[in-house]
Amino acid sequence: MFDLFQLAARHIRPTLGSDGIISVAYVDNLVEGIILAAERPEGVGQIFVLTDGEVLRRKQLARMIKAAVNTWAVPIHFPAWVVRSAARLSEAVAAGFGRVAFFDRHKARELLATNWACNIDKAKLLLGYAPAVPTVDGLKLTAAWYRREGWI
Repeated sequence: MFDLFQLAARHIRPTLGSDGIISVAYVDNLVEGIILAAERPEGVGQIFVLTDGEVLRRKQLARMIKAAVNTWAVPIHFPAWVVRSAARLSEAVAAGFGRVAFFDRHKARELLATNWACNIDKAKLLLGYAPAVPTVDGLKLTAAWYRREGWI
C-alpha cells in the first residue's frame, strides 16, 4: 500500500493486469478487531479476517489513494505480461549479484490476483466487530500520517 501512496504523490496512478476486487484494513480497525479477538471468549482458537468491511475495485482504490494524497495523477496501465516480465528480470538481476530479488514472480502473482476481497461476517457475528473508520477516511488519515513523517 505504501508504494501506491508514494506513486500517487509522484502523480502516477498505476493499474496492473485486469481490474480486480480488494479489501483493505485501516490500522485502527485492525487493532480493534485484534483486541476483540483477544478479549472475547468467542475468539479463543478462532481465525478471523479483519478489514474495513468494504469491497473495492482495485482501480477504485487507486483513485481513492490519489484523492487522499490530494494530488493529480496520470493513470498508467501495466499489462500482466509486463508485470511478470519485470519480476523475471528482477530475479535474474538479483541472482547475478547473489542477492534476493525485491520483486519476484511470487509478488507479481500477488499483485495480479483479481480477488483479494475478504468477508468479515464471522468477526462481526462472534466478536461484534464493527469497523469504525470507513476506508476513504482511513486512506486520508494514512496519507496525512505519511506526509507528517516525511514519507510522501
